[in-house]
Formats: sequence, structure tokens, C-alpha cells
Amino acid sequence: MRAQVYQQVAADRNSNAGGQSFAAAMGGDPRVDAYLYRVLDETVAQSAPLGGLCGTDRTRFMAVSEFVDASGRWVFKIAAFKGDRGPGSGQDPQLCRSFSFTAQ
Repeated sequence: MRAQVYQQVAADRNSNAGGQSFAAAMGGDPRVDAYLYRVLDETVAQSAPLGGLCGTDRTRFMAVSEFVDASGRWVFKIAAFKGDRGPGSGQDPQLCRSFSFTAQ
């Protein structure tokens, strides 16, 4: 995947995805910033049975956040969006899925 960051926003700001904040859409910490990315291209392996971040749809935007949780573990959160409207644009950005990665 190639993506380009285009905005840094407070995670508690409205993402316009069902009225949720960026933190809620990602399942992340509302006290940290989120970085918004425009996806330039996404390569999905043929062996991926469920497709890419947005399944069989093209991923167009991502919101990304990282922080250290209360247990001291590093956490990385991603929310993937499809469609032409980016998150926070004032229109529904079509949230596909959210992903969480935690260091053990």
C-alpha cells in the first residue's frame, strides 16, 4: 500500500462516519491525534481470501493512531474508508473496517 498523509486531527473530532469520532471509529484513545491518509494504491495478494482493508472494495482513505495503553503496550489503530469522501469532510466517508495491533 502507498498512502500520503494529508491531515493531523484530534482523535475526538467527528469523523462523519455514523457520527463517530475518529477514536470511536478506530477503537482508539480520544486523547491522542489521528493522522489521515489518502491511499494512492493498494496491492492485495491473491491469497488474501477477504481482500484488502475494505474487502473487495478499494480502500481510499485511512485514519491512523498510535499510543501507549495503560499497561504500557504500544498500540497501533487503523480505520479504513472507501468511496470518494474522506473522513472528516462533512459527508459520510463510508467506514469499512477498523484494525488494532498491540505489542505484547
